[in-house]
Amino acid sequence: MLGYIVFVCLLLLFYSRRAPKAMLLVMILFAVLRYDVGWDYNSYYELANDVNALELAKERYSLLWTVLFGFAYELGMPHLAIAIPAVITYVALFVSLSILLDDQKDHMSDALLVYGLWPFFYLGSFSTIRQNLAMAVAFVIFAMLYHRRWLWALLLYIVNYYIHPSSLVIILILPLFFIRYKIKWYWIALIMVTLLVLIGNWISVVEVMNIETFNEYAETYQDFEDNFGGTLSLLYGLVALFIIGVLLIDKKITYWQHNIMVIVALSLIATIYIYNSGMPSVVTRIISYFTIFLLLIFYASLHSFPQRHIYRTGLTMMLVLLFFVYLQRTSIGAAQGLATSGYVPYKTIIFQ
Repeated sequence: MLGYIVFVCLLLLFYSRRAPKAMLLVMILFAVLRYDVGWDYNSYYELANDVNALELAKERYSLLWTVLFGFAYELGMPHLAIAIPAVITYVALFVSLSILLDDQKDHMSDALLVYGLWPFFYLGSFSTIRQNLAMAVAFVIFAMLYHRRWLWALLLYIVNYYIHPSSLVIILILPLFFIRYKIKWYWIALIMVTLLVLIGNWISVVEVMNIETFNEYAETYQDFEDNFGGTLSLLYGLVALFIIGVLLIDKKITYWQHNIMVIVALSLIATIYIYNSGMPSVVTRIISYFTIFLLLIFYASLHSFPQRHIYRTGLTMMLVLLFFVYLQRTSIGAAQGLATSGYVPYKTIIFQ
């Protein structure tokens, strides 16, 4: 756990100095130098280290990934299969934030802190390498759409499908760029419920078809998730209540801010439902494509309160708590042998 304490302290240090580039460097170094950390680490390392595994990878992974694995294999540096996606993920995130926030250091620092400490964003990128890269690229697509660069958005959308097919879900954000009024809660809630029902039905159909690989994964997740989301649900609920409170008391927020807040609040509520309904939390990865808008509104919401510094401290403490609660819960799963490679202890390629 010591490594993560150092990481959080460095992140908070540079956050206090409003140094987003230094925060980005900490994220990159901490991710790139890790060794055998993250659930996908061993599988990616093996794919770039064994020619037979590399051949089998062509059946599962897109050309983008097989080229990456092949490149790392040819150089005899399988760790590049982990390091390169990590660098691209955080640089893509930084670029999108630079575009959306006009390189304002205060807002950039706020957004990076949320990304670094929120479950399934930064730590998620250690485990779901492809999907978190797709989430970062999706954020770039959002920035392109925001500035009406439709062609670039379309091209990136196509590329992102080959990074991870789940990224297709971001097509649902497109109506935001044509709506010039504050959307109603019930419309978004209806969409969320529909998506959850469809996903649940899809899982049921696959289980009935008795697809062995899927059932093995599902059983592993269900074992691993024994009360996994209990504490996280409470903290997610507090964040959702905070955002809902902002929506209720601040009548001056723009329609754009309002709509983003509604989406994030309902995404958090959907995540809590998933955790407590028995559905595999792998489904929350899809919801994360929408929860990531938290980067834009979490600290920005503080303008609604007169004593902002008090709320800022409280929100920061909550993020730190979320970070370590998520670490603790996932470490239990890894200790039980339910993950190929856990988060704790943190190890580096320098001291293998």
